Amino acid sequence: MKNKFILLLSVVLLALFVSCATATSDGAQIGEHNVKHSIVQNDDPKAAAAQVVNSREKYADDLVFALDAGFTTFYAEDYEAASSYLAQAEALIQDRYTKSISQDISSYVVNDLEKDYPGELYEDVAVNIFSALAYYNNGNLDDAMVEIRRVNNKLVDFELNIKKQEKGLVDVLLAFTPNPFQDLPSGLGTTSYHYSPLATYLSMVFYNMKGDSSNAKVDYSSLKDHQYYVSEEDYNIPAGSGRLNIVSFEGLIAAKEEEARNSSFVGLKGINFSLLKKPVSHKVVWPRIKETADNTAVQSVTVYVDGKQATTLSMIESFTQDAKDTLDMTVRTTYLKSYYRGLTKMTAAYAASEAALKAANEKIGSISASGIAGTIAKKAAEVAFNKVEDSVYASLNAINDTEVADTRMGNYLPSQASVGGVTLSPGSHEVRIVYSLKNGKTIEDVQTVEIVAGKNTILVSTCAK
Repeated sequence: MKNKFILLLSVVLLALFVSCATATSDGAQIGEHNVKHSIVQNDDPKAAAAQVVNSREKYADDLVFALDAGFTTFYAEDYEAASSYLAQAEALIQDRYTKSISQDISSYVVNDLEKDYPGELYEDVAVNIFSALAYYNNGNLDDAMVEIRRVNNKLVDFELNIKKQEKGLVDVLLAFTPNPFQDLPSGLGTTSYHYSPLATYLSMVFYNMKGDSSNAKVDYSSLKDHQYYVSEEDYNIPAGSGRLNIVSFEGLIAAKEEEARNSSFVGLKGINFSLLKKPVSHKVVWPRIKETADNTAVQSVTVYVDGKQATTLSMIESFTQDAKDTLDMTVRTTYLKSYYRGLTKMTAAYAASEAALKAANEKIGSISASGIAGTIAKKAAEVAFNKVEDSVYASLNAINDTEVADTRMGNYLPSQASVGGVTLSPGSHEVRIVYSLKNGKTIEDVQTVEIVAGKNTILVSTCAK
């Protein structure tokens, strides 16, 4: 394992200087993320979608664009376009997962921005959920069910793969330190994201639409076991009635930001900076979801049918929490890769300067300090060494700054989803969804639905506030 580390030293400096170590990442700055949020919070989802779609050339990454275009066109109820963009996003995520094997050496040497953005698990799951709803609204229930079934497979496979990656990285780093996680804050890396209640809810409704009440009941029981509120009438509709299932998306997801720690080289096997007077450390970074009080102005969602209050929606899934859980699941592998890169980059930079340091140091040792001339000569040699040392520190600091976290992300996922159901008589009904905001104002979404006896009907509503 150590041989692999040594071999990488010969290419590190070249990689650092020929690559853009501070590459721009879409949504990397929280301020930029908030500006993008304002686009879809202006109460004109069609204009927002058009603005995103028409700004393709401003995106540095195809996947980030496909995610942003997919979610904004969904909010604009252009479900055909949403299906297309979300399918592109899923294809890119799958393709980049495969390509990441060949890109890993590059990302180990410089930073994670050297790779195409691979997407996160929470984004991959959200793509399937929104694709399912887009297919449903386009009248394609079979494809909608396929999308939902993919969710559980992805959640299971991801957890297994991330554990394999962590083990491989630990094996590499044990050659240098007995405790690779020494600078990772306690409590991180303990979360598991393995269940999507919204996907389960949609699966229940879709199965019932297909007349498969047995599997619908399985999903109903799963939701009850996980302590989510659902009604038995969601899968067991009273005779002569139909069931309206409302799915509401509120707010917009919080931004990623960089978390960083400085890790000391003290005690690492085979690595020392003995010619430098001051201790040297390297930066270790990973992304996290910015901590905010909340990511939606919505306080409650009330549903009125034909002018009468029918139900209040219950929050079923927080996509912001899914994002936090995903990044916590991956934080150990992200941390280990950053730790390894720090060792590689800083050791390579020191090795490139070591000869000059040795020569300057040996010059000091070769001069006798006897007499005024000797003292002056020795002082001059010490000044020369200090200049070389200062240049080495400056070089190490500059290279250390190339270690940056990957804060790219899709900007327009909702913060949360809420659901609720109402049993109604067959026929046409006016449904008014009232979003009560924390500032005392309300926003209304009025739609007309056709209810069929013995059938479920899904109504989707969005408030990006």
